Amino acid sequence: MRPRNDVWFPRGAPIAVPQPHLVPMPRPPRPDLEPEILLPDVREYEARAQSVVGRSHRVKVRPIEQKGTRDGFTTHYDEVHRRLAQCRRQNIGINEGLLFYLLGKCDQAAAAPVLEKGGTQLKKGDFRVFRLTRVGCRVRMSQQAIADEYGCSRDQVNRQISILRREGFIVNYGHEWNEFDASLIWRGDYDLLLSYREYQTVHPLLRITIVNHT
Repeated sequence: MRPRNDVWFPRGAPIAVPQPHLVPMPRPPRPDLEPEILLPDVREYEARAQSVVGRSHRVKVRPIEQKGTRDGFTTHYDEVHRRLAQCRRQNIGINEGLLFYLLGKCDQAAAAPVLEKGGTQLKKGDFRVFRLTRVGCRVRMSQQAIADEYGCSRDQVNRQISILRREGFIVNYGHEWNEFDASLIWRGDYDLLLSYREYQTVHPLLRITIVNHT
Protein backbone atom coordinates (compact mmCIF):
# COMPACT_ATOMS: atom_id res chain seq x y z
CA MET A 1 0.00 0.00 0.00
CA ARG A 2 1.23 3.52 -0.82
CA PRO A 3 -0.25 6.97 -0.21
CA ARG A 4 -1.18 9.27 -3.06
CA ASN A 5 -2.82 12.64 -2.43
CA ASP A 6 -3.96 11.49 1.01
CA VAL A 7 -5.84 8.55 -0.56
CA TRP A 8 -4.64 4.97 -0.25
CA PHE A 9 -4.50 2.85 -3.43
CA PRO A 10 -3.45 -0.77 -3.79
CA ARG A 11 -0.10 -1.12 -5.51
CA GLY A 12 -0.55 -1.46 -9.28
CA ALA A 13 -4.23 -0.48 -9.25
CA PRO A 14 -5.27 1.80 -12.18
CA ILE A 15 -5.96 5.38 -11.19
CA ALA A 16 -8.69 7.28 -13.02
CA VAL A 17 -7.53 10.80 -13.75
CA PRO A 18 -10.44 13.22 -14.23
CA GLN A 19 -10.37 14.95 -17.60
CA PRO A 20 -10.98 18.70 -17.75
CA HIS A 21 -14.34 19.75 -19.18
CA LEU A 22 -13.57 21.85 -22.25
CA VAL A 23 -16.23 24.33 -23.31
CA PRO A 24 -15.82 25.45 -26.93
CA MET A 25 -15.51 29.21 -27.27
CA PRO A 26 -18.06 30.80 -29.61
CA ARG A 27 -16.48 31.86 -32.88
CA PRO A 28 -17.47 35.28 -34.19
CA PRO A 29 -19.11 35.12 -37.62
CA ARG A 30 -16.88 35.97 -40.56
CA PRO A 31 -18.45 38.60 -42.81
CA ASP A 32 -16.85 37.10 -45.91
CA LEU A 33 -18.43 33.69 -45.27
CA GLU A 34 -21.72 34.83 -43.71
CA PRO A 35 -22.46 38.38 -44.90
CA GLU A 36 -25.18 40.47 -43.26
CA ILE A 37 -28.13 41.82 -45.24
CA LEU A 38 -31.15 44.00 -44.46
CA LEU A 39 -34.73 42.98 -45.24
CA PRO A 40 -37.84 45.18 -44.85
CA ASP A 41 -39.80 44.50 -41.67
CA VAL A 42 -43.19 43.41 -43.08
CA ARG A 43 -44.28 41.15 -40.21
CA GLU A 44 -47.21 43.38 -39.25
CA TYR A 45 -48.53 43.39 -42.81
CA GLU A 46 -48.05 39.64 -43.14
CA ALA A 47 -50.05 39.10 -39.95
CA ARG A 48 -52.90 41.23 -41.33
CA ALA A 49 -52.89 39.40 -44.65
CA GLN A 50 -52.74 36.03 -42.92
CA SER A 51 -55.81 36.88 -40.83
CA VAL A 52 -57.71 37.60 -44.05
CA VAL A 53 -56.82 34.48 -46.03
CA GLY A 54 -56.71 32.12 -43.04
CA ARG A 55 -54.09 29.64 -41.93
CA SER A 56 -54.63 27.25 -44.80
CA HIS A 57 -52.50 29.42 -47.13
CA ARG A 58 -49.02 30.81 -46.62
CA VAL A 59 -48.79 34.58 -47.04
CA LYS A 60 -45.70 36.49 -48.20
CA VAL A 61 -45.71 40.28 -48.36
CA ARG A 62 -43.22 42.14 -50.53
CA PRO A 63 -42.90 45.93 -50.87
CA ILE A 64 -43.88 47.34 -54.26
CA GLU A 65 -40.74 48.43 -56.04
CA GLN A 66 -40.37 51.71 -57.86
CA LYS A 67 -38.84 50.06 -60.92
CA GLY A 68 -39.97 46.88 -62.55
CA THR A 69 -37.63 43.93 -62.23
CA ARG A 70 -37.22 40.91 -64.46
CA ASP A 71 -35.49 38.58 -62.09
CA GLY A 72 -35.54 34.84 -62.12
CA PHE A 73 -33.53 32.08 -63.70
CA THR A 74 -34.51 33.06 -67.26
CA THR A 75 -33.32 36.65 -67.00
CA HIS A 76 -30.20 35.56 -65.16
CA TYR A 77 -29.26 33.13 -67.88
CA ASP A 78 -30.02 35.75 -70.51
CA GLU A 79 -27.39 37.92 -68.85
CA VAL A 80 -24.95 34.99 -68.80
CA HIS A 81 -25.45 34.43 -72.52
CA ARG A 82 -25.05 38.15 -73.22
CA ARG A 83 -21.69 38.19 -71.48
CA LEU A 84 -20.62 34.97 -73.15
CA ALA A 85 -21.44 36.45 -76.57
CA GLN A 86 -19.28 39.44 -75.73
CA CYS A 87 -16.40 37.13 -74.77
CA ARG A 88 -16.77 35.20 -78.04
CA ARG A 89 -16.48 38.43 -80.04
CA GLN A 90 -13.25 39.16 -78.19
CA ASN A 91 -11.94 35.60 -78.69
CA ILE A 92 -11.81 34.92 -74.95
CA GLY A 93 -11.70 31.17 -74.46
CA ILE A 94 -14.31 30.33 -71.82
CA ASN A 95 -15.26 26.71 -71.31
CA GLU A 96 -19.03 27.24 -71.35
CA GLY A 97 -19.75 23.70 -70.22
CA LEU A 98 -17.64 24.19 -67.12
CA LEU A 99 -19.23 27.59 -66.52
CA PHE A 100 -22.78 26.20 -66.51
CA TYR A 101 -21.62 23.26 -64.41
CA LEU A 102 -20.35 25.70 -61.77
CA LEU A 103 -23.54 27.76 -61.95
CA GLY A 104 -25.51 24.62 -61.23
CA LYS A 105 -23.36 23.92 -58.16
CA CYS A 106 -24.25 27.19 -56.41
CA ASP A 107 -25.65 26.88 -52.90
CA GLN A 108 -29.32 27.28 -52.05
CA ALA A 109 -29.50 30.59 -50.20
CA ALA A 110 -30.34 30.47 -46.49
CA ALA A 111 -30.53 33.24 -43.90
CA ALA A 112 -30.67 33.41 -40.10
CA PRO A 113 -31.74 36.42 -38.00
CA VAL A 114 -29.04 38.38 -36.21
CA LEU A 115 -30.00 38.50 -32.52
CA GLU A 116 -29.12 41.01 -29.85
CA LYS A 117 -28.00 39.97 -26.35
CA GLY A 118 -31.60 39.89 -25.11
CA GLY A 119 -32.61 37.48 -27.86
CA THR A 120 -34.56 39.98 -29.95
CA GLN A 121 -33.74 40.41 -33.60
CA LEU A 122 -31.43 43.27 -34.47
CA LYS A 123 -33.07 46.06 -36.45
CA LYS A 124 -31.72 49.04 -38.37
CA GLY A 125 -34.53 51.51 -38.92
CA ASP A 126 -37.40 49.74 -40.69
CA PHE A 127 -35.20 46.81 -41.68
CA ARG A 128 -34.40 43.54 -39.94
CA VAL A 129 -30.81 42.26 -39.98
CA PHE A 130 -30.13 38.76 -41.27
CA ARG A 131 -26.95 36.79 -41.84
CA LEU A 132 -26.64 34.69 -44.96
CA THR A 133 -25.51 31.27 -43.78
CA ARG A 134 -25.42 30.16 -47.42
CA VAL A 135 -25.03 32.54 -50.36
CA GLY A 136 -27.15 31.70 -53.40
CA CYS A 137 -24.44 32.50 -55.95
CA ARG A 138 -21.49 30.79 -54.25
CA VAL A 139 -19.85 27.46 -55.15
CA ARG A 140 -18.15 25.75 -52.22
CA MET A 141 -15.85 23.27 -53.90
CA SER A 142 -12.10 22.93 -54.19
CA GLN A 143 -10.54 23.10 -57.64
CA GLN A 144 -9.51 19.46 -57.32
CA ALA A 145 -13.08 18.43 -56.47
CA ILE A 146 -14.36 20.38 -59.48
CA ALA A 147 -11.81 18.72 -61.74
CA ASP A 148 -12.64 15.23 -60.45
CA GLU A 149 -16.41 15.67 -60.80
CA TYR A 150 -16.38 17.53 -64.13
CA GLY A 151 -13.76 15.26 -65.65
CA CYS A 152 -10.83 17.52 -66.49
CA SER A 153 -7.46 18.42 -65.05
CA ARG A 154 -6.94 20.76 -62.13
CA ASP A 155 -4.82 23.03 -64.34
CA GLN A 156 -7.75 23.47 -66.72
CA VAL A 157 -10.04 24.38 -63.82
CA ASN A 158 -7.47 26.82 -62.49
CA ARG A 159 -7.13 28.55 -65.89
CA GLN A 160 -10.89 28.78 -66.41
CA ILE A 161 -11.57 30.18 -62.94
CA SER A 162 -8.87 32.80 -63.54
CA ILE A 163 -10.61 33.81 -66.78
CA LEU A 164 -14.02 33.94 -65.08
CA ARG A 165 -12.60 36.19 -62.39
CA ARG A 166 -10.92 38.46 -64.90
CA GLU A 167 -14.06 38.79 -67.01
CA GLY A 168 -16.31 39.57 -64.02
CA PHE A 169 -18.31 36.33 -63.87
CA ILE A 170 -16.74 35.50 -60.50
CA VAL A 171 -16.51 38.57 -58.25
CA ASN A 172 -15.35 37.12 -54.93
CA TYR A 173 -13.50 34.06 -53.70
CA GLY A 174 -11.81 32.49 -50.70
CA HIS A 175 -10.52 29.15 -49.47
CA GLU A 176 -12.28 26.51 -51.62
CA TRP A 177 -15.15 28.79 -52.68
CA ASN A 178 -15.94 31.08 -55.60
CA GLU A 179 -18.81 33.54 -55.80
CA PHE A 180 -20.56 34.58 -59.02
CA ASP A 181 -22.03 37.98 -59.71
CA ALA A 182 -25.54 37.85 -58.18
CA SER A 183 -26.95 39.34 -61.39
CA LEU A 184 -25.96 36.12 -63.19
CA ILE A 185 -27.25 33.39 -60.89
CA TRP A 186 -29.16 33.07 -57.63
CA ARG A 187 -30.66 30.03 -56.00
CA GLY A 188 -33.13 30.82 -53.27
CA ASP A 189 -35.53 33.44 -52.03
CA TYR A 190 -36.13 36.44 -54.28
CA ASP A 191 -36.04 38.91 -51.36
CA LEU A 192 -32.61 37.65 -50.32
CA LEU A 193 -31.39 38.24 -53.86
CA LEU A 194 -32.66 41.84 -53.98
CA SER A 195 -30.97 42.65 -50.69
CA TYR A 196 -27.72 40.84 -51.42
CA ARG A 197 -27.26 42.68 -54.71
CA GLU A 198 -26.83 45.86 -52.68
CA TYR A 199 -24.23 44.35 -50.34
CA GLN A 200 -22.31 41.92 -52.55
CA THR A 201 -18.59 42.34 -52.00
CA VAL A 202 -16.05 42.35 -54.81
CA HIS A 203 -12.69 40.85 -53.92
CA PRO A 204 -9.99 43.56 -53.58
CA LEU A 205 -7.81 41.89 -56.22
CA LEU A 206 -10.69 41.94 -58.71
CA ARG A 207 -11.66 45.58 -58.29
CA ILE A 208 -11.09 47.97 -61.17
CA THR A 209 -9.78 51.47 -60.48
CA ILE A 210 -10.81 54.10 -63.02
CA VAL A 211 -8.31 56.94 -63.28
CA ASN A 212 -9.40 60.26 -64.78
CA HIS A 213 -6.47 61.77 -66.67
CA THR A 214 -8.28 65.00 -67.58
